Amino acid sequence: MTSLKYILFLISAIILQKYCYSQKTNTVRDSIKTIKDIHIIQWYNIEEAQELQKKQPKKILIDMFTQWCGWCKKMDASTFSNPNIAAYINQFFYAVKFDAETFDTIKFKEKIYINEQAGKIDPKMTIRKPPHKLAVELLNGKMSYPTIVFLDEELNNLGPVPGYKTPQQIEPMLMYFAENVYKNVAWNEFERDFNKCFWDTVHPDTTLVKWYSLQEAIDMNLQAPKKIFIDLYVNWGTLCKIMFKTTYNQPLIAKYLNDNYYPVRFNAIS
Repeated sequence: MTSLKYILFLISAIILQKYCYSQKTNTVRDSIKTIKDIHIIQWYNIEEAQELQKKQPKKILIDMFTQWCGWCKKMDASTFSNPNIAAYINQFFYAVKFDAETFDTIKFKEKIYINEQAGKIDPKMTIRKPPHKLAVELLNGKMSYPTIVFLDEELNNLGPVPGYKTPQQIEPMLMYFAENVYKNVAWNEFERDFNKCFWDTVHPDTTLVKWYSLQEAIDMNLQAPKKIFIDLYVNWGTLCKIMFKTTYNQPLIAKYLNDNYYPVRFNAIS
């Protein structure tokens, strides 16, 4: 039983540590955002993202698009507008919008990139234009739109991911790179386990733990004193979701929580 108490202590510590770490790593600008702002992606250009990364290293997510790409617009309207996806991206990445056919001169990793057709074609043309040299490099010459490109903290290309992605499809991808899972686990293996955990009907959105609101727990504690166990979470926190679906569905842990605590789930940004 002592070991189980230690496990529960670790659970609480991990939750608090994860939330506190996310607060600590916010930039000054992020710290004064409203709750509404958190759920809107803060987009940068590639040069702005590089400067921000020098002050506070984070991975970079690049949305490679073109003006004529219908699926790019659909992804903006659905996937990137999803509040939980937007909040997760803001927390773990510098998000970059990159027009793959821009005529801008761009400096990336101390090298200058151009579109060789700049000055030869009207930039206001809505038809397909030749791709920018940096876009060609980042996409490894496979010009498909939309494509998401992930760069690590040293601006190394972790790989372009082509095609339109729904919120459900992009969520495991974001975690795979943000949490450095890619360093140890193959993508196919991670995607399979992630989908089994979140989207398989065998894993419902309930747990064996009997949850209360904080006020309910306080009121019940006055009548029948027991410790209160608080799980701090955020809706966009993928690790919070994993813990909810797995740890709290372990019969031994759930029984111990129900018998010895008033368990409370508390949205940290509510």
